[in-house]
Amino acid sequence: MATLVLGLLSVPSPTAVAVKTSGRNCSTYRGGHEIPYPFGIGPECSLPGFNLTCEVGAHNTSYILLGNQSIWVRSISVFPHYFPILPAIETSIGYMVKMAPGVRDKSIHWEAPGRPFALPASSNMSLFVVGCGVKASLFVGDTDVEVGNCSVICVEDEIMERLPKGLCIGIGCCHINITVDLRAFTLDISRTGRASRLYGQFNAFITGNGWPWFNHPSNPPPTTLSWSIPNEPNCTRAMEDRANYACVSNHSYCLESPIGGYACACVEGFSGNPYVFNGCMAIGLSGDNDEVPEIMDSIISQHVPFPTACSTELP
Repeated sequence: MATLVLGLLSVPSPTAVAVKTSGRNCSTYRGGHEIPYPFGIGPECSLPGFNLTCEVGAHNTSYILLGNQSIWVRSISVFPHYFPILPAIETSIGYMVKMAPGVRDKSIHWEAPGRPFALPASSNMSLFVVGCGVKASLFVGDTDVEVGNCSVICVEDEIMERLPKGLCIGIGCCHINITVDLRAFTLDISRTGRASRLYGQFNAFITGNGWPWFNHPSNPPPTTLSWSIPNEPNCTRAMEDRANYACVSNHSYCLESPIGGYACACVEGFSGNPYVFNGCMAIGLSGDNDEVPEIMDSIISQHVPFPTACSTELP
């Protein structure tokens, strides 16, 4: 899998996370960028399910990983200004599927890195299959509940070369829309074409519809994983359990998440991290300007030399 970009959203108050994690030796900075709570390096510095780790990879590069699985984090979003935009991480879910001669069926199983995360039905994403002579079927978890299926055929090379780039209508590429929230899926791939037109390798990946992925065939495009606080099913139940209620900042409130559980946000006129004490700070909106300032991704680089991504130095 290709090296991924690490981009972490900065928050207005670097001291706020320290208050939330007081008494623990927790650094909120990696590579000069702040890691927003409830995420953190190590289980003692994050909420359950939001643990990040640093790992050194090939060619002296380092990566931020989510949990114990190899989920490479490209960016983190903590502060939704409004729903249906959900807090999310950006990663990649992609497979290079090899099928030896005589093999007609292949099955791939994926699970989210923890209870807080899901592939959301509301994200306008699809599973794309690029290849020739196969049928792809996507199922919920390891059940027989089918999300959808599609088939890929191939035509003469002269026609394939004249097709518009990025076109995915069943010739060389097909796609299955993600129409349900998925915390796990099984992808079954079966050969359907004539032997003379079969490929020994196929690419399957999940990304947003309209992403120009044909321009970067070797790099899995970005995938959005939405997240929520999963320990309670809704805001009413969450606020009854004050000891574990995650929206701890003044001027914060609870939002019920479409993927289950809940998320936190700052009230109008405030911005920041609602998951830490005093994390929501006044932004001084005037009466004529009701736009909420954008929180921009802070991108490091695609190849981050060690120990940059794992460095605890402040910017």
